[in-house]
Amino acid sequence: MVSPWRRLARGLLAALGVALLGALALPLAWALTQGDDAEPRPLPPALQRPVAPAPGPVFERLQGLEDGDAAAQGERLARSPLGCGRGEDCAPRWQRETAAIADALAQAGELGARCEAMAALQREGQPYVEWLPPRLDPATPLPRFAAPRHCQHWWIGQALVAAAAGDDADARAQLQASRDWAVSSLAGARSLIGHVIAYAQLQQHLQAVAATAQQQPRGAGVLEPQVQP
Repeated sequence: MVSPWRRLARGLLAALGVALLGALALPLAWALTQGDDAEPRPLPPALQRPVAPAPGPVFERLQGLEDGDAAAQGERLARSPLGCGRGEDCAPRWQRETAAIADALAQAGELGARCEAMAALQREGQPYVEWLPPRLDPATPLPRFAAPRHCQHWWIGQALVAAAAGDDADARAQLQASRDWAVSSLAGARSLIGHVIAYAQLQQHLQAVAATAQQQPRGAGVLEPQVQP
């Protein structure tokens, strides 16, 4: 029979051994961690953040329409019947208030000229490309998106006034400009808000096509290309 004192001595020896092993293991572990760090593995392509494209000249010029007289003219268009919002049936209102639309357009000459200049850039092969900041922080100014809608209002308004005046050819030309603008805005959108605004522009374009077709029932078939995807 083992005496209690012997069992106690064995326990103390075992505890002392564990403590000694721990004391030796700590400096060894520290020494092992002091070597050169391994080079980090690159992320697989599927997990890498895409490089933000440089802003196109059209998008850069649109930012210049967010201030000054052109911006005030655009806001005036947005407050006119052309500002008919999503979910509304805009065609009847536009038909009733063509005179108010024409008046708003007459006061938006600078905006219209600059929108036309940007459309000309697109026809020359300069696409609309939204700019995304490389990182989001309070010091990084975010792009603004009122100007694309204001330009859309310009072409839609021109189409509605031309249709009301019986100028079918001009109405179709303005609708084509409206469609090209909305489609390019969608193609060049890079952010969620950019896509939402582009889809709203497309919806408003389709409402303008419907309003024009109602004023030109015999020429409605000619407008079919305006509703093609």
